[in-house]
Amino acid sequence: MNHIDLLETVCERMQQVGLIHSKADFSERMLGKGPSYLTSMRSRNRNVPEEVFSFFISQLETEVEDGEHKLVAATDELQRKTLQQKHRADLLVHARHSKQHMHNPVAEQEKGKPHRSIVSLCRRLFR
Repeated sequence: MNHIDLLETVCERMQQVGLIHSKADFSERMLGKGPSYLTSMRSRNRNVPEEVFSFFISQLETEVEDGEHKLVAATDELQRKTLQQKHRADLLVHARHSKQHMHNPVAEQEKGKPHRSIVSLCRRLFR
């Protein structure tokens, strides 16, 4: 397999998995060349210079690192959102529980005092 065949195969695979949009995108972003570089090199039956492969490898390394950073950030955001959702669900449970006990005889005797479950809810929230 010559260099053009290899790059075209890589280009096709990257396009299949959604990493690039087209040969033009591949030529510009991954090879650091103009949009028609890969097509032009094929039609002229030219060899791909070593610096183009070096650029390609460098771009792949950069995209792998960027992808890892984005994945870590997305994972952190998911954990934060999951914890927020748990807190909301806890609040809902306590709010419903407090609402059910608002009109019980003990609560009527202690008018003016916050209901005990509301106080415990606030304590849990602000630990």
